[in-house]
Amino acid sequence: MSMIGGWRLIVYWVVIHGVQFVLGMLSVTRLVDKEKDIEILLLRQQLRIATRSQDRGPNIPRWEKCSDPHLLDTKLDIVSEH
Repeated sequence: MSMIGGWRLIVYWVVIHGVQFVLGMLSVTRLVDKEKDIEILLLRQQLRIATRSQDRGPNIPRWEKCSDPHLLDTKLDIVSEH
């Protein structure tokens, strides 16, 4: 594979994941608080199931960890306290 073809795949991958992220954020902002709570409960249950079925837990990419608003908020609170 040539370098140009490799770069095209990388750009395509970044664009696709960027679009998925934006669409996910838009869908969450349209939910009512009760629906958000239900979705969070379902996601936590799915995470528990995935953790039980794997030996070392789920493999979450670093960019997804950084994009989690709750984690980002707690990290910012820790930084602002110092």
